[in-house]
Amino acid sequence: MGKTGQSDNPVCGNRASPVKRYTSPQLSKATPQLILLLYLDAGRFAKLRWEVKVILHTLIVLAALLRFVPHAASFSPVFAVLLISGGYLRRSSAMSVAFAAFVIADLVFTPLVYHTAIGWTQLFVWLGFAAVATFGPLLKSGWGAKTIAVWGGPTAFLLIADFGVWLGSGMYPRTLSGLSLCYIAALPFYRNALLASILWTAVLLPAYLTWERHLSLRRALASGHTA
Repeated sequence: MGKTGQSDNPVCGNRASPVKRYTSPQLSKATPQLILLLYLDAGRFAKLRWEVKVILHTLIVLAALLRFVPHAASFSPVFAVLLISGGYLRRSSAMSVAFAAFVIADLVFTPLVYHTAIGWTQLFVWLGFAAVATFGPLLKSGWGAKTIAVWGGPTAFLLIADFGVWLGSGMYPRTLSGLSLCYIAALPFYRNALLASILWTAVLLPAYLTWERHLSLRRALASGHTA
């Protein structure tokens, strides 16, 4: 409330004051500069996000290819990469890129490396890998959520991929007991996948976050020099 008893709110007070306030020469002079700074900052942020997308998509492709490098059964950085990508990319983007990367890698390298044909049950493996990415956003929360992520990703993969084994391999009777036997037979692989998910996430997640902070700081410093 001013000395004249009028409110400072432009709706209730002097009707001329808003016009004077927003058409002042100082504000009019500064407006183009403010717009330019906002535009430049938006461009730098978009470039930052673009670089993040490139590195995460590249990691997904590398993870798909690393499956064809000799390693202990189910012990690879695949699950960690999918979790991190699912957490720091849009979930739909992480799932679609993961699905495409693993499909293409399998179609190209499975006949070359393992000299075997790909059956229709491989679809369940690809869906399992894509499902791992859905647990990624939990990595942004506390330790409890992170634990669910590194445990839930390999578990979802096991349930989906080995369901396909039970359904189409002919190794197990198509009964509930046959499905149980299939999952029991997969437990050694599940153990390795779970250990790999924990260990590789513990290594790759801090490394990724450090890189992202470094990239953000570099952009901020560049913004300060050019502003």
